[in-house]
Amino acid sequence: MFRKMDEEQRSLLWRFVVIAATCMIVCVALFFGIRYFTSSPLKGIWDSEDDAITLAFEEEEVVAMWEDASGAYHKVVLDYTLDKTEKTVNIRPKGEEFWKEENAGELAEQGLLASFGLITATFDYSVEHDTLTLTEREYGEQLVFTRK
Repeated sequence: MFRKMDEEQRSLLWRFVVIAATCMIVCVALFFGIRYFTSSPLKGIWDSEDDAITLAFEEEEVVAMWEDASGAYHKVVLDYTLDKTEKTVNIRPKGEEFWKEENAGELAEQGLLASFGLITATFDYSVEHDTLTLTEREYGEQLVFTRK
């Protein structure tokens, strides 16, 4: 097929291949550039090393899951604000939809808040490889998580 083509047709075909390859390389570079420089570094599922808390950071909310002393499993949806320049994250209750439990048992709001009040604060964050360290700004208490 290519033997029968003259030089002009092969040149046109080669130009088309080079342009298509260049467009593909630019698209892949843009995809990775946007993904790594604009997405949240906290996005994903993180397990606590000390406590039995699991945090699942999504686009606009964080889902916190833990098991209390009685063995009951709890799930709470919270809002968070991420500041990449200051490297801080503010985790706070999500309005009226704050309480969302997986277990059938009832737990008073105050009891739930007392067992989970540690995570609703402003933290300095540090992500190194698969380790997330949240340091509370007021008292300096650290929470260490590993990526699941």
